[in-house]
Amino acid sequence: MYRMWELLTPSTIRLLLLLGSMEGYEGFRSLKSKLKWSQAKLLTALRNLEDLKLIEVETLKRVPPTNVYRLTDKGRRVYELLKKLNELLET
Repeated sequence: MYRMWELLTPSTIRLLLLLGSMEGYEGFRSLKSKLKWSQAKLLTALRNLEDLKLIEVETLKRVPPTNVYRLTDKGRRVYELLKKLNELLET
């Protein structure tokens, strides 16, 4: 349980909320551009979400190969809970 709180940093939560608000897959460059984060910060947040099994990664066979990210079913459920929590705290 404690490991979850180590991985669920503010940056990781922000990335989860962004991915949840989008439909379908999102590529690394697109995420980096939208968040205006360094590559290291984005990679850390993506790894955290992957370790928690909240996102899945697919590598598209392109030149160069492209990784795309989307929420798993578990990730979608956590996104919905965080969204409700945010709404509750804003009222």
